[in-house]
Amino acid sequence: VNNYQKVLTNMAFQIAVKNTAEVMGFGVSIMVPLSLYLANWIASRENKKQLMWMLSPIAVPAACTVMVWRVLFASGGTLNQLLLLIGSEKISWMDGIYGKLVMMLLYIWKYTGYHTVIFLGALASVPKEYIETARVEGASERTIFWKIKIRCISPAIVFAAMLAMINALKSFREIYLLTGDYPSVAMYLLPHFLNNALRTLNYQRMSAAAILFSAAMIIIIGIMYV
Repeated sequence: VNNYQKVLTNMAFQIAVKNTAEVMGFGVSIMVPLSLYLANWIASRENKKQLMWMLSPIAVPAACTVMVWRVLFASGGTLNQLLLLIGSEKISWMDGIYGKLVMMLLYIWKYTGYHTVIFLGALASVPKEYIETARVEGASERTIFWKIKIRCISPAIVFAAMLAMINALKSFREIYLLTGDYPSVAMYLLPHFLNNALRTLNYQRMSAAAILFSAAMIIIIGIMYV
């Protein structure tokens, strides 16, 4: 009990939970609808070649991803050089709200294609007779999407959202390589907290934080499946 109390009142843990919840919440709420839109767009086309380049971010090694992100978002990186060219000031991309945006952009870029494939499989299972009947009756494609497709694949949407939350934590590898053990306050996530507790051999703190987080995830997933 004392270990849980110490963790819950720990300022670093509170910051990590807050940042993780923000990045996960906003990232998932953007990435899942975007993946669903792309899947519906690809499914309506005869040429499925777009799917190949969308899956490429998953195959890119973490070190290569981090190298590109550093070139783009470093203090003297490409984006800041472009800002200087147009007469604007440099932006500290690895701090404050910009740091969270960088992390969410990394997450969305890496896993959008993966979830698009999930939704493509779900859309392929929608009975074609429902769609053909709706078209004969004069329903628009938007109406078909919202009234038929969304209802038919709602279990897949819940599953994809749950998987998206798990993948948000898996993107810590790239974020850790990008920021190190102790990044700016805005980019300090729960995996940083757990990793630092492990590095200092503080197993009580690490175990308590991991159990609390696991319990929170179980509750969230349970609510999603109710």
